[in-house]
Amino acid sequence: MIAIKNIARCLVNISPSLEINSVEAQLQKQIKLCDFITYPNSKLSGLKIIVNPPYKEGSKGNAWIPIIEKLIDIDISSVSLIVPVAISSSKRTQFLRRKIFDKFEKISAFHHEIRPRPLFHGVEQRISIISATRDPAMPHQYMTTGFLRHNAGKRMLVWQALMTKLNKNECNNIFPKVSPLDFTFYKEFEFCENRVRLSEIPLNKESAKEVWVRTTGRYHLLAQYEKPIEITTKWKRLLIPTQIAPHFISAFQNGDLLKWWRIFGDGRDISITSLCNNYGVRL
Repeated sequence: MIAIKNIARCLVNISPSLEINSVEAQLQKQIKLCDFITYPNSKLSGLKIIVNPPYKEGSKGNAWIPIIEKLIDIDISSVSLIVPVAISSSKRTQFLRRKIFDKFEKISAFHHEIRPRPLFHGVEQRISIISATRDPAMPHQYMTTGFLRHNAGKRMLVWQALMTKLNKNECNNIFPKVSPLDFTFYKEFEFCENRVRLSEIPLNKESAKEVWVRTTGRYHLLAQYEKPIEITTKWKRLLIPTQIAPHFISAFQNGDLLKWWRIFGDGRDISITSLCNNYGVRL
């Protein structure tokens, strides 16, 4: 009912001669109110669907996963989703991204640094607007932005943002958030032959260096060889092969690791486990 009122208000703004109560009454006849999950797929086939699914996560699981999964499985011509950045690039929803790449040929992703109207007061929520279109005549194409900053009054500027074009293989089963300025870094990091992930380096404790890493909130990192005077839960002790440790420390100091996280991370605070499993250093 709220959606009907919002649509009616938009129509009246476009055509002031319309009477809002009459418009709402007409929309109620034309729009079917139903449970989307149980609505027959056949009746949704061929449509263009725009949806802002619920993000709630609770004891019954993630409410948004079955909604997005059904959208992908339906034979629709296009779908546009508003989802948290963490959903668009995290490991737990990799299967959804693979489905989207298999089903749709043209995908565009707009990533927002801060949602114009956060769901929760005082919370800086990052969101992605992902639009996917079926066009069997086209090769797979993924267009992405880095993180965009704007306010609610200038939201149309989003569609004028510079985008980076990637193919299916370059995305490597994630939706990276690459700005044109970071494109060279992305290519170098993803395809450098001399770079290897930390998790792939054999670790011999006798030839390992102790590194202490601290996360102090989103995009704030510290790394040092010395053991902290006061160890809190934010400090993590890592063992890094001695020959790799200097490269690892320098990545913190020159900003490469933060740049990597902005492109490949899931939009939340940096996970030390994710960092160890995925970040690559030069051999």
